[in-house]
Amino acid sequence: MFPFGFLRRRRRFPKPAPPLRAGARLLRLMLRLFLLAFFMGILVLLAWFALSLYRFMFKSPYFEYDSDRISIRFDESNATGEESAIRLQILPRLRWKKQDRGNLLKLDIEEVRKEIENHPKVRTAGVRKIYPNTLEVEITQRRPVALLIHDGILAVDMDGVVVETLGTRDPKSLLYPFVTGVETGKLDPGSRIQSESLTKALQLILCVKDKAPALFQKISEVHCDKERNLTLVLKGGTQIRFGGANPITRMPKLETFFKEMGPPEQFEYIDLRFDDQVPAMPKPPAASP
Repeated sequence: MFPFGFLRRRRRFPKPAPPLRAGARLLRLMLRLFLLAFFMGILVLLAWFALSLYRFMFKSPYFEYDSDRISIRFDESNATGEESAIRLQILPRLRWKKQDRGNLLKLDIEEVRKEIENHPKVRTAGVRKIYPNTLEVEITQRRPVALLIHDGILAVDMDGVVVETLGTRDPKSLLYPFVTGVETGKLDPGSRIQSESLTKALQLILCVKDKAPALFQKISEVHCDKERNLTLVLKGGTQIRFGGANPITRMPKLETFFKEMGPPEQFEYIDLRFDDQVPAMPKPPAASP
């Protein structure tokens, strides 16, 4: 062993790396700034694109609808001849509101549908958006089928909804049969009458219209008594008593009676309330002059 310890071989360590030069540090800083600016530019571009898209969709006239862009169609199978007047009354209900400002994208079609169906002469309404700026509305009207006397003459449809109020000299008051004996409260156009008697009377009228159209033209009145019995009164005064049964079940019996006994004008009354017979009273012969 070598005696002189100070002459031993020293352990070698790696030399420390020389410090970066000023140019390399500047290059790295510039690279970091470039990446930061690049990503900031991407964010600004995305924000600009989103703002432009928002303005295009909700602020530009591209999606705006107006009166010229509203198409209102009516169910031709249920036409009443009042389509032009109803169209003029419906259009103000379709004008843009504060929350949508005429923008088709913002428009709530369910709210529009309910607004249209609040019109007393509209039974159902279908609303559809046609992009970019057209609103299409399809309307089924309410057709009167009967009249009620209540603070005037009320025309009601098959659902018992008051369609309109008629004057005593209105020609429409001659087109539909009257329903009497129905108790109602205060009514306005658009009101639905909650009455079981009226429901049964309207059912009878529609049943006769469908099963015996010739007889329907002769109806003057449908009377409901307190027990909800129905009596059909014809224009010549003949009474056809249906009672409280479903009128549909009595129609075959009435048709058979007409075939065997002749037209209803020959009788004072025809009683359909019995299952095994049809009592009837003939009218007395007219006195000779």
